[in-house]
Amino acid sequence: MENQDNQIIPPSSKGYSKEKILIIIIVILISLLLISLAYIQVQKAFNWGASKQVINNITTVSTEVVPTPTPTVDSTDIKTILPGASLVTQDSKVLNDKFVAAQNDAIPNSPEAPKSVIIAKDKLPKETLDLAIGNGKIVPSSFTVKAGSLISLAVTSVDNQVHVFGFYDEAVGAIAMGVSGGQTKAINFNVPTTPGEYTFGCGVPQHKEKGEVGKMIVK
Repeated sequence: MENQDNQIIPPSSKGYSKEKILIIIIVILISLLLISLAYIQVQKAFNWGASKQVINNITTVSTEVVPTPTPTVDSTDIKTILPGASLVTQDSKVLNDKFVAAQNDAIPNSPEAPKSVIIAKDKLPKETLDLAIGNGKIVPSSFTVKAGSLISLAVTSVDNQVHVFGFYDEAVGAIAMGVSGGQTKAINFNVPTTPGEYTFGCGVPQHKEKGEVGKMIVK
């Protein structure tokens, strides 16, 4: 009679060995790390000053019912320059979704910020500053505007890639637009009253390094 206690039982063909499980765990961890790093790079691409405001929103809890905003200007004093974008008063002040002066230093796309809109290029007003972004450059790479003036700015992706246009100065941090390939977006905003150079560029990782940058000169 054979001694069953001394039999060698071959390893099961089912399941994974400890080594394989360890390798799978390491691969998953590395993937999560790469995704996190990519997200951080996009968040850091622009200094939009959003962090402080987001923290304030998170730490401030209120049960107060906020009433629907009431326009502070007469409807006859409002005009449309870019259909679907922020309205503008007759004295060239851009309004936000709360019907008050838009804040250029707000979080992009927030109710306080100027509102952008997707638009066909042939629908742009002739005075619009029309920028092309893609292929490692922004054209034109610079333009000059009068301090405090009203401008309409359009951005078009010309290389079938996604681009994120925005300014690096918090004073105009709300002026930001993401465009997909072939898409055009436009926005109305009031130029800062402080003269100087305001740098803009693409927030997609590595696009700025390729040359997708420029400057707005305010005089």
